This record gives sequence, C-alpha cells and structure tokens, in this order.
Amino acid sequence: MYLLRQQPRLQLRHNTWIHQKGFQIILCIQDVSKSVSYFTTAMAGAPIPGSGMDATISAAISMVPPSVSRMGGSGSQEASSTGERPYSTGRGAAGGRPTAPSPSSQPGGKGGGPAAPTDSSGKGGGPAAPTYSSGKGGGPAAPTDSGASAGRQAAGGITAADSGELTAGKPPTGNSPPQPPSGQPSGATKKAPTAPPPQKKSRMKNFDIYRWKPGDQPHTQTFSVDIAQCGPMVLDALIKIKNEMDPTLTFRRSCREGICGSCAMNINGTNSLACITSIDASDSAACRIYPLPHLYVVRDLVPDMSHFYAQYTSIQPWLQRKNKKHEPGTAQFLQSIEDRSTLDGLYECILCACCQASCPSYWWNSDKYLGPAVLMQAYRWVIDSRDEATENRLKFLADPWRVYRCHTILNCTNTCPKHLNPARAIIQLKQLLSGMKKKGDSQLKADALHHGKV
Repeated sequence: MYLLRQQPRLQLRHNTWIHQKGFQIILCIQDVSKSVSYFTTAMAGAPIPGSGMDATISAAISMVPPSVSRMGGSGSQEASSTGERPYSTGRGAAGGRPTAPSPSSQPGGKGGGPAAPTDSSGKGGGPAAPTYSSGKGGGPAAPTDSGASAGRQAAGGITAADSGELTAGKPPTGNSPPQPPSGQPSGATKKAPTAPPPQKKSRMKNFDIYRWKPGDQPHTQTFSVDIAQCGPMVLDALIKIKNEMDPTLTFRRSCREGICGSCAMNINGTNSLACITSIDASDSAACRIYPLPHLYVVRDLVPDMSHFYAQYTSIQPWLQRKNKKHEPGTAQFLQSIEDRSTLDGLYECILCACCQASCPSYWWNSDKYLGPAVLMQAYRWVIDSRDEATENRLKFLADPWRVYRCHTILNCTNTCPKHLNPARAIIQLKQLLSGMKKKGDSQLKADALHHGKV
C-alpha cells in the first residue's frame, strides 16, 4: 500500500486527511502480495468515519494492478467480506508465512508482535482497532478485548505478524516507506558470487604443418595447440592456429560440413577433408598436415586446382539433347525411378580431388590421364537416360591415355571422404567402351511432352 502514501491526490480528500485509525490499518498492510479482497475485508471490519472515505478507498483499490491483486493466497484462503474467519496466507510448515495466531496461544497479542492497546480516548497506537468507551471518534464503540482479538475484529484477522511487526505498536510516520516484513532485509538482497566454471585440463598436441610461399624453401612448422580448448576437427585446430598463433597460415575452407570440398588436404598420410577429420586423441603423436600430393602449390596448404578443373570441363558435364533449338524451356525431362537409381553413387561427388591426388597413375600421367574423379563424372553423364550425346562422349574417351591408364589400384576408393567408388565407375565405363554393355533406352517416354511444340 505504498501507493497510497506516494500519490498526493489520494492523501488529501475534501481538504481533510484520511482518518488516523483507518490510515493505521492501511499502513499495516505492508505485504503487497496480499490480494485486494484482503484489504477490502480489513477496511470493512473497522469503523472508519470521515466524509469521502469510501470514495478514497475505492480509488486506492482501483489503482492496484491486477497482477498484484492476484498475488495473494487462493480463494479458499481469503476471508469473505461478511465473515469473521482469520486470514491464512499459506506460509507455515509448508514453507510460507505463518497463519494468524490464536488468542489462546498468544494472550495479550505478544506472540507475533505488539498488541493493540486499550484506549478510552480513541487514540490507537497499534495496528488493531482501539476500544471506544464513549463512542467518540466518529464511529461505534468496539468491545474491549486482548490485542489479538481486537486486531482480528478490526482487520478481519490482521495480526502483528501479518502487518509487518511494527515496533512499539506505532505505525510509521511521515512519508517514509513502510518497513519490510520480518525476516527480509531492507535493502536489495545480494547474491553470493558464483564460482567460475572449472577449467578443462590442458592437453597439448603438436601439429606439423607444411609451409611454403613463393621465394622461400618449403619446410614444416610445428604448432602446439591445447586441444582441450579447441574443436574436435582438424579444421578447428587450423583455425585456432591462424587466429591465435600465426595469421599468415593459408588454407581453404568454406562449409565445414564436408559438402564443398574446399579443405581437402593430406592429413597423417591420407587425403581427406579437414572439416570432417577428427583430431587424433593421442597427445604424443604429432598431426602431420600437407597439401594434396602431386599438385602444384599456391601457398602453404592451398593446391593449384586449375588443371583438375580444366580436365573436368573437357568431359562436358551438362545435359545434352539433339533438338537444342526448341526443347529447352518447353517441358521437363522426366526420369523413371529405375533410371534415376543408376545415378546413385555418382552425383554425390563434390570434386574435392582427394581421389585424384591419391592415384599413382595420375601422379605420373596427369597431363593425359583424366583421373578417377573426372572419369566417374564422365560415366555419370554417359549413363544418364535423359542425355542424348552418349556416342560422342564415348568417342572422346576412347583413347589409350584418358581411361585405360587406370590399373585398378583402388587408392581412389579407399580415400574418398564421401565413401564413393570411383574404381567401379571406371570399370563400367570400360565395359561401355569395349561393347560389353550398352546403355539401355529410357523407361519413361517423355518425348510426347515436346511433341507439337517443335
């Protein structure tokens, strides 16, 4: 009820102050968590004379937010406006505020706070209603009783414990805010400083990284990285080294999910993607990182992929149709489920060149031999049921060097980070070139979609 004392328009009404006895009861209700019905019951139980008092109390209740009015006890705990049942807030054995004490257990009102004194002149000094022997003070006389029974009759069950335990039976004076209930500090509650989270035990691991830039001699540089403060992948360690130790370290990376193929490099002797290769848990053995072997190096871990992309372009990796003038943009080129399944294990290639750089035949004949990655993509377009340039594609591949330099060493299959099988695709491509197999006709005839639009 601190609001009643801070709003000037509620203090002064019709050029007169609120009656002192009623104002004492208002001050006793310091716990704003009590519902508005509790306040109404307390005011209805005490004789508070004075013109305009009803309007003042109604205005005060209307300014209490609904959220505050719902913060009190449940409906079963609130005393009705007509009954005399003491109010219980729900604390006590269950962890809340104790209920109103009974007169038998606290004679004289000494159990939970100061008792209301008996006053014949109408000047009450406590939260309970005083006794009027002569009926003075503008209201009917109240029967003489102990402090607990008088407080219960005046405020509908308000006791010293519920009213904030005012000292010496006197309400606060002036415009000072009401005192907090007992057991709660007057200032803001200070939380104890939380202990910092325990730090992980450091685990240092060495990374031997290939370094080279134009004008220098190639060499390896060792970096010690605390893998306890690093991500689980090799790419995480490289990023940590670049950010915290040596910003001149150069490498490619993009997606960090094994999709783009940018971070392909040789890690501990195996071509792989740094973003999906876990750091070896052994602290003693160093992690050796080199660029893809047998490729020209631009700088550090960045290989030159120009020749690889030029070979990939030579196989014309796009769909080719005979009627190029009228078919494009007229209808979709459909495939049956069976025809579509022939592309599984081929289209997933991300062109990371890990298999390409692991093939010994490609090491020695990279100028003529297309390599496993390019040949697998060539077979992907040859076997596509929608493509109509199969004969031209096979003629281009019918060369002693472009395909037949493959000796089925299977390094490409063992090192592929996407778990594909380039060696199998090259064998099937050789069978088509030798005439052992032929490309089947499309099971879904979609030419009718383009008929009449030519």
